Amino acid sequence: MGIDHAGLLCEQGLSKQAHAAYVDVRPDAVLAFGEESPEVREIDEGIEGCEEDGTWN
Repeated sequence: MGIDHAGLLCEQGLSKQAHAAYVDVRPDAVLAFGEESPEVREIDEGIEGCEEDGTWN
């Protein structure tokens, strides 16, 4: 699964699954792009968005 898949899950209201997908892909993105990259920031924003939704936990 990738960032696009996680975003799609979030758009569908599946915050718990989206959160898991973002968390799953983050380590690979950090290795590939670096901690401060736009790609990792996008993932972090997705994680935060799911957490703010309140239905992910």
